[in-house]
Amino acid sequence: MEKSAKKNLVLKVLSAVLVLSMLISFGGCSNNEKPGGSDIEISKVEDESKPEVVPGEVTINPDDLDENGEIITGKKDDVKIETPYCDLWFPGDWAGFLKTEIIESPVYSVKFSAELESGKVQELFTVYFGGETGSLLGVIKGSSGETEVRVDIPEFVPDGSWSASDINIVFSMQEEVNYIIDKLPLKGAEQPSGGNDNAPDNSQGGNVGTTDKPQGGNSSSGGPAELPPEAGDMTIDVPGAELHYPARWAEYLDIKVTEKNGAQVVEFFCKAGSHSPERLFTVYVGGTEGSYVSSVTNVKGEKTEIRLGVEELSLDGSWSDIESDIAYAMQEDLNYLISELD
Repeated sequence: MEKSAKKNLVLKVLSAVLVLSMLISFGGCSNNEKPGGSDIEISKVEDESKPEVVPGEVTINPDDLDENGEIITGKKDDVKIETPYCDLWFPGDWAGFLKTEIIESPVYSVKFSAELESGKVQELFTVYFGGETGSLLGVIKGSSGETEVRVDIPEFVPDGSWSASDINIVFSMQEEVNYIIDKLPLKGAEQPSGGNDNAPDNSQGGNVGTTDKPQGGNSSSGGPAELPPEAGDMTIDVPGAELHYPARWAEYLDIKVTEKNGAQVVEFFCKAGSHSPERLFTVYVGGTEGSYVSSVTNVKGEKTEIRLGVEELSLDGSWSDIESDIAYAMQEDLNYLISELD
């Protein structure tokens, strides 16, 4: 995907992340909800007629079986959405909340939505085969020729009627657009013979959403070679709230706490290499600034609103790929902070 197209997609989900709050609750649902994977197969279309589409059909991926052919416990089968162009795969852990809709005209597309237990339904994104809507991911080649694949991600701006849990689910499911893209058989990408470990590296496409990032240059100033490992979390005590954030980022984290109009303003920055600190997001404890995500209650029973503001990252070519990865991963872990709010 071209850099500009990717940036536009980042903006859409970041706006939403900003509302994520509610990045947009740039790390997922609760900590134990992370889906498994599956492989794709290109549909064989022998003529111009469209094959029968079975939205939401669940299939067993060979990667989910052990050496004896038994299903590995703790993994849920991916949801397969068949189209005349290729199969789309969505993580099975979200199957209970997933709603898909096939739209054949004027452009063939698959609309993904979250259908929540509260009764709320929220569009997540739409994958288009052909047309000009959305951002271009790449091209797939089938028996009927080449087709451009595009994706459009609407901004999710929940109001006060949304629970923190529902907000978290929507943003986490919206991020799974990356999972779908990783499985697309884009032209030029090496197709796996089977198994998640061989998922295609899309040379003409790329991930989108809160984790998407521009391709930074290779910095010659040295620095980390890979992302730091998981290491529990750290506690950030501010008047009125206790915030939790992954401890793996301690070396790269700068925090600035100020007071404004009676609210505690907690700014999170990424400091990587010799770059100036890059602001990731801001947590407002009290006040009316930012987007509402949750409330915390102190020992006296008094409630304080937690609000969030998410920054658009502006990383130039001096940021190495790994430094960019760190900045975007730290921003995405706003989701972790939200999930840990009491």
